[in-house]
Amino acid sequence: SGLISAVEQDQFELIRALWSYNLTAAENRALVRAELIAALPAVREAFAARDREALLAQCAEMFKRQNERYGVDQAQFHFPPAISFLRLHAPEQHGDHQDSFRPMVVAVNRDRFSRKETAIAGTGPAIFGVTPMTDAAGQHIGSFELGMSFGPLLHALKAAYRLEMALFIEEQPLRQLMFAEGLDPDVLTEQNRKGKYIKFHSTNWALMKELVSEGDLSGPAEAQYVRSAQDVPYGVVLLTLYNNAGNPIGKVAMARDFSSSRAA
Repeated sequence: SGLISAVEQDQFELIRALWSYNLTAAENRALVRAELIAALPAVREAFAARDREALLAQCAEMFKRQNERYGVDQAQFHFPPAISFLRLHAPEQHGDHQDSFRPMVVAVNRDRFSRKETAIAGTGPAIFGVTPMTDAAGQHIGSFELGMSFGPLLHALKAAYRLEMALFIEEQPLRQLMFAEGLDPDVLTEQNRKGKYIKFHSTNWALMKELVSEGDLSGPAEAQYVRSAQDVPYGVVLLTLYNNAGNPIGKVAMARDFSSSRAA
């Protein structure tokens, strides 16, 4: 019994480590891509000239390829402190002030240092890299952010490590964004609701909704337990997601088949 418990505890720690490593790697990729795009001379020139059409012409094809291949679903140029100039994912929307719900963009334009984070914006929760931008003379002109959706990350972890996963986001900020930026209202349905959380993405929702209850989500910031679903025992790890300001925005649930250890 003690040996089996030790083996399962090692599995729980491995799940935590896999998530931490891969989330950090995704944040780094988002930031590197943002910095590469922001450094392109033609992009800097068009942004400095406030030429929205020229900026879109420079970036539209790039954004399309990034979206299709790497799950980049948001990209946006801001004037200080956080005024939208061009959304590559929604070019018709611009001019709105986002400083009330995008503190990291405000911080980048204030401090002029690149940052990365998990945040809720645009089409929903994403992994962001935000970098300051300058004109040819070196004067600060604003910022560029690139956001990668969680879906590809969750499915990559499932394929590589046989983890079933679900991303839960607090409903209140999602509702605010639904009205502010046109988030798909189909996300906010009763079948996706677990207490104050909404399931935003899952690799196997039929399984995960049995393994994760409203009580589990309302519990501690981190939790681990073993629970059976569909006649299979699973080890489940729940971790809280935080934004750049340290505020919780949701939780990720990860489950792995514990049949072998339980059968022992």
